[in-house]
Amino acid sequence: SWADAVDPLMPMGWLWVYAYCCYVAFSLFAVLNVMTGVFCQSAIKTAERDQEMAVQNLLLDKEKMRYMLRKLFNKLDDTNTGTLTLSDIEKHFDDDEVRALFETLELKATDAWTLFQSIDHNEDFKINLEEFLNGCVELRGFAKAVDLFALRTQVAKVREELKPISHVLSTGTLRPP
Repeated sequence: SWADAVDPLMPMGWLWVYAYCCYVAFSLFAVLNVMTGVFCQSAIKTAERDQEMAVQNLLLDKEKMRYMLRKLFNKLDDTNTGTLTLSDIEKHFDDDEVRALFETLELKATDAWTLFQSIDHNEDFKINLEEFLNGCVELRGFAKAVDLFALRTQVAKVREELKPISHVLSTGTLRPP
């Protein structure tokens, strides 16, 4: 009880009682502050470990995806040439196992031609393994805001480049430079 601790100090004066109460309050706040600091430090270390685990899981998921894409590439490459053509993809596109692999990889392919065009970046009508892996990774999942921004920027540039051509076609005259 507080009375037991304060009673011996009363004959010395209220100032000593007040000083004792301040000492106890300060000590309690100091102990609580240390405990809060330890708790916060522990929480920060745990969060850092969680972030490291998230990065580790992301890297493992990427590696697993690349493995599955290699497996899909090898399944589509009947001739073992190391390249895919449109006919290779068309031949297997309606196969249930291939469709399941596409869905597992979150690739929303609607038809073989669109998929082939989306992956064949150098437009040589052949897709090698590296091109296939990179193209599928880009196509995976939903469009992100950065993808939409890049697309909008490219469309705006093309629109600006087409304005002079549109003017020539509509008026039949060239604009002075």
